Amino acid sequence: WVHELLSHGYSVLQCDTDVVWLRDPFPAFAAPRLRDVNMLFQSEGPYGYNGGFYFARPTNTSLGLLQAWLGDLRAVAGTKKFEEQHSLIRSINNVFNRRTRSIAVRKLNQTEFPNGKIWWQYMPMARKSDAY
Repeated sequence: WVHELLSHGYSVLQCDTDVVWLRDPFPAFAAPRLRDVNMLFQSEGPYGYNGGFYFARPTNTSLGLLQAWLGDLRAVAGTKKFEEQHSLIRSINNVFNRRTRSIAVRKLNQTEFPNGKIWWQYMPMARKSDAY
């Protein structure tokens, strides 16, 4: 469904149900430092990109990455390599070199967009009632 919406010119925010929102993310996506990036992903810390929360702009670059990601998932379906996160990281590494990766995809700041582990284990100073 993400690929279909992007191909019709819509930007897409994909968000798993267990993601914590600290604020409306759209102003951050429009900020000068991020507005030209094709896809923005929640960080999975040192492990890479988190496919549970991402924002995709309707560009050929975003469509190409999604096609590669879907192709990788199809290729490993039914094997021990079938894991969404690992497939996403493989696809990013296969589609982009180091120079083009920062233009095409970027990890969001972990303080502004923490994943569940960061939120529950490593942000004790934050009040859980502050979630958006």
